[in-house]
Amino acid sequence: MKRRDVMAAAAGSLAGLAAGGASAESGLLVGSLGAQWKRAALNLGVEFRSIEQPDKSWIVKWSNQGVFGVRGGIEMPMAEMPSIEGLRLAVMHEPLPVGHYLIHRFLTRPFKFTDEDKDEFHKISVSFEIQPGRVTYLGELVTWMSSGVDLPFGLVAPTGMMLTLRDECARDLRVLRAHGVAVSDETPLRVAWLDGDTPERIKRVP
Repeated sequence: MKRRDVMAAAAGSLAGLAAGGASAESGLLVGSLGAQWKRAALNLGVEFRSIEQPDKSWIVKWSNQGVFGVRGGIEMPMAEMPSIEGLRLAVMHEPLPVGHYLIHRFLTRPFKFTDEDKDEFHKISVSFEIQPGRVTYLGELVTWMSSGVDLPFGLVAPTGMMLTLRDECARDLRVLRAHGVAVSDETPLRVAWLDGDTPERIKRVP
C-alpha cells in the first residue's frame, strides 16, 4: 500500500474521534517542530517508521516559510509562543495505523538551497506506540545553530547544531482543539525520551 493510501485510511479511521468514539485502527501522533530562524536557518524533519512493517516510513518536516510535506501542520499562535526572538513553531498531528514505531533519524537542511547543499541526517533510535483512538505525544523539538553563544533555557550551544526537547503537551493539544482537530480526552501516551535518556545531540529542557 502506498503512503498516501495508508494515510488516507488512517485519517478515515480517525473520523470516529470527532463523534466522541475511538478508532480500532489508528491513533494520532502529536508534537511541535521549530527553529529559531535568525540563527538556525535550517529545515527540521523527523523520520519515523513502522517496526512491524519496516518498509513503511513517514517524514514530518517544518520550515520557517511554513509547514510542508504533511497534511495538518498548524503554525503556533503568537499567544502560545515562548518569548524567544525569531522562534517559529508548528504543531503537527499525524494519524497513524495502530502499531509500534521507531524514530529513525532527524533531517536538517538549509532554507535557501544551492545545488551543492545536501540533506544531513542524524541517526537516532527511539521507539513509540500508537494505540487505538489515543494521542501519542512526541514533544517540542527545536533546532538551534550557534557558535557557542548563549541560548534560551540557560543553555550554551556547541559550535554547530543542537536540538532541544520540551514537554509542551497541554499547549499543543490546546492549539489543536482550538483549530477544530478532534483529540481524545484520554491521557496521552508519551514518547520515551520525554521521561528517559535523550539521544546524543538532543538536550531535554524544562
